[in-house]
Amino acid sequence: DWHLHINKHNFMLRFIYLYAAVLYERGEEKQAKHLLFEYGKQYGFDSLEQYPILASLVLTEAKETDAIKKAAAIYSFYKSHDFDSKSNSLIQNKTVAIVGNSSREIGKGLDAEIDAHDIVVRFNNYMLEGYEIHYGSKTSIAAKHTENADTINKKHIENCNCIIYKDNPAYIVMPKEVRDDMYNNIINHPEKIAFISDNVLNFAYSLVDTNNATTGLLAICAFYLARNKSFKDIDIYGFSFLDDNSRDDSHYDGRMSHFDLYHNMPSERAALRKLYFGDNRS
Repeated sequence: DWHLHINKHNFMLRFIYLYAAVLYERGEEKQAKHLLFEYGKQYGFDSLEQYPILASLVLTEAKETDAIKKAAAIYSFYKSHDFDSKSNSLIQNKTVAIVGNSSREIGKGLDAEIDAHDIVVRFNNYMLEGYEIHYGSKTSIAAKHTENADTINKKHIENCNCIIYKDNPAYIVMPKEVRDDMYNNIINHPEKIAFISDNVLNFAYSLVDTNNATTGLLAICAFYLARNKSFKDIDIYGFSFLDDNSRDDSHYDGRMSHFDLYHNMPSERAALRKLYFGDNRS
């Protein structure tokens, strides 16, 4: 019974937080605050710092812990730093290579070809050491999810021109390690940080039957929508959708991916093939 009570409480807490976030995003700030504080008076504000949008909402009226301040700062930064606006200066008149983590390029010796691009985009917990001959060594943009701490890599921020976070901080539960890493990046390198815009999110989710798109899909959609900004060329490597009937479940460094557990990969592959190849190949 005790475990059932805890689970019910956690479910209700997440429901209240999500509903309050939706109200706030819709401009109904007064209603969102009322909902939060009525619930908070009875149950407290457990884990509020994991929800940046709500931390921003209550920052001036709740206990200002260091964690809540960091989460609120992330949401405030997100609202004015999307990749759509940053992409003009990043990719105009540039060649772009988008490099996924699948093993399809092993043994092809594409390192020089990939690194010859002006901009090289890589994903999440990519690993280059020992794989340079297959995937090159250049990273201009690192696209990262914020769902867990496995994408935290201190070398990312030093070695690239931009980090793109795929998630809207309004609707994610952000682990402490991710929050602290993102906050430090925003404070120390604000010029390098951007978020996938709502415009890209809406476009991507119109293409696929899922509520949890991969970082790869969202990044490709971001560049697809930016194609009129005069970048010279775009090439894609390391994605299984490039091959007919492929279902590559491994990363090039030997780790098995868990995409099929959390994402609708058949739907994503079909959508990406249509974007990349057009209607002539589906």
